[in-house]
Amino acid sequence: MSEKARKNPPQMIMRNGLWHLRMRVPTRYSSVESKKEIHRSLSTGDRDTAEARKALVKQQVLADLDAKLAMTSPDPTRQYETITQLAASRSFSYQPADELATRGVEAILERIDDLKRNKDAPTSHMAAALLGGVERPQLTITQVAEKMPEWFPEDLIDKHEKQKKVWRSRWTRPVAKFTQLMGQDPIFIDIPRIDAVALRDALKDRVMEGDLSGSSAQKEISLLNLLWAKYHDAIGADEREVPSSPFYNLGKGFSKLGGDEERKLEVPLDTLQEQILAPGSLRFMNDELRDITLIIAETGARQSEITDLPPHSIFLDDDIPHIWIRKETGEWAREIKNKPSKRKIPLLGAALSAMKRHEAPSRGVSKVSRKGHILCRRKQGFA
Repeated sequence: MSEKARKNPPQMIMRNGLWHLRMRVPTRYSSVESKKEIHRSLSTGDRDTAEARKALVKQQVLADLDAKLAMTSPDPTRQYETITQLAASRSFSYQPADELATRGVEAILERIDDLKRNKDAPTSHMAAALLGGVERPQLTITQVAEKMPEWFPEDLIDKHEKQKKVWRSRWTRPVAKFTQLMGQDPIFIDIPRIDAVALRDALKDRVMEGDLSGSSAQKEISLLNLLWAKYHDAIGADEREVPSSPFYNLGKGFSKLGGDEERKLEVPLDTLQEQILAPGSLRFMNDELRDITLIIAETGARQSEITDLPPHSIFLDDDIPHIWIRKETGEWAREIKNKPSKRKIPLLGAALSAMKRHEAPSRGVSKVSRKGHILCRRKQGFA
């Protein structure tokens, strides 16, 4: 069959002996692209070669449309993220013009040659991406902390609302300490080492005075150092070119200040028996809080492991009644602290009696329904 007799492949058309990409402009780009169709040369008359190139050229077209759309946003961070993605699509790391200039003439000419080879106009977004036409966003350290859920939604997928709140506070809490100490909310990437050192010294004073544990102080600095890395990851910076964090290595030594007393003490057995498990000792609590407390005391489980336990992980009718602590997804999504936290815990004595007091018909695996059992999400005020 002749070439002309064969039907054109999807989104391809032959013009003047060369194949071209022919694609409709998606509706979401109508505000920045007036054309209904976009054509791009695939620079070959060979059908198979053109089909192989089509996906890459289409990706470049969509990237350019995304850039046009993003550059209309009033959010400088979104503009910067898009520009870095454009540069990455050509296998270049994005660098603002002043930083690119320090790399020398050869580095600049390499990028110009790429623009010429791909026939990009000097005013195109790709030119701005390769030649550093957009400045890094000037976000304060508080704005960076607040943007973490937006930048890393994948970290929140399997967390329930309480865990999401804890995750957000990982960033906002140490940042609040830093801004309180500095008396201002500085541009994140402009924080000097001397200010980070001042934070370390202030935290050290609090540890020495007994107002803060050494491990907590160390964690605050470690989180600020991690925030630096995640910020540059979020904006698409090449990790090989990320400037050193002002908080780097400032947390060492804090663990020595806390000593062994920082280890959480075990509750003495007689305290459990006389003040928690003894009949009537928890009469000041309502029924649900009392039973939650009894289950925690008997099983040794963490509070959140009990208050957020889903119905299908409670097995009261097995030969050995138990609960199963594990990562959950879907309606009851939650994460566990670490790998060893995944475990099955037998229900005995007061714990078994407490769980049975809230037994109700269910749709399947568990005998405890969402409506009837003590661990329903509406009880998170206790957790």
